[in-house]
Amino acid sequence: MSSPPPTSSNGGGGSNGGEGHLPPRTRRVRSFLRPLLDQKHHHAKAKWLNLDALVLTWNVHAKLPKDPNDINEVLETKDGKQVDMYVIALQEVVDLNPFNVAIRPHHAAIPWENIIEAAIEREQRYAKVCVKQLVGILLLVYVRHSLFPFISEIQTDSLGLGVVRLGNKGAVMFRMKLFGSDIVILNTHLAPHQRNVVKRDKNYLDIVSNVCYIDNDFNVRSIFDADLLIWAGDLNYRLDYPIEDVQKVVSMIEGSMMEGSREFSSLCAHDQLTVSRNTTRAFDDLCEGKIDFAPTYKVTQDNPSLHIR
Repeated sequence: MSSPPPTSSNGGGGSNGGEGHLPPRTRRVRSFLRPLLDQKHHHAKAKWLNLDALVLTWNVHAKLPKDPNDINEVLETKDGKQVDMYVIALQEVVDLNPFNVAIRPHHAAIPWENIIEAAIEREQRYAKVCVKQLVGILLLVYVRHSLFPFISEIQTDSLGLGVVRLGNKGAVMFRMKLFGSDIVILNTHLAPHQRNVVKRDKNYLDIVSNVCYIDNDFNVRSIFDADLLIWAGDLNYRLDYPIEDVQKVVSMIEGSMMEGSREFSSLCAHDQLTVSRNTTRAFDDLCEGKIDFAPTYKVTQDNPSLHIR
């Protein structure tokens, strides 16, 4: 998901305005780094910047690809061209057991960095500008090497959610200036289980009320104050059907491969995220890309049987 350009410097999440929008300032700050470069780099002649970005979100269930070359397929663009920026938002890079939640291991980022860098640096050099991990949530951001001199004011933030807010669920944030434009990127992992849609909506409100950055005048800024906000992650919203209809839903999914089909339209209408957005409970300030793929569902690992959760 991404945000439309804000209509004022106060933020508020896009062009709709009016009541119900979140306050422009937030309550807490975790990380702040001084600008990395001289301000002369910000005086670019171009008024608009066309930035091609590939955003990948993937719950990896604490496993690396069996073949590192498999990552190439998901990092390829439709036209085969490499992009200006790669955003890799992974969840569950470590098992979310009590031990890992307590000690917050950071070693899991290294093998993923090696795999992804081997895949993207085939024809072009990239600069790694973000490695941010919170328990199982890992955010990696790479920009084309030629853009690196025009990046400044890098900051990160994180917010633990879930069990006593230790971080088995939560959010990590990366912010940078590119040619003078603020870009904020979020990787989030929200409350699980079909019944917990209200918790997921609350997770969203907690994140937008607490995750923030600081501008050059030392003002605390909402993520919606950015010129571009990219929100990725395992949001955990489900299809809202009774659990006893699971086999029927699977059949509908298998029959919905054609966009515009009756099954496809029915599934979209029961999407919890769509309902939350339409009722302005969560994510209504963001623009979602067109849904042109069938829903996914779990199967038991190494077994073709359905996982009913």
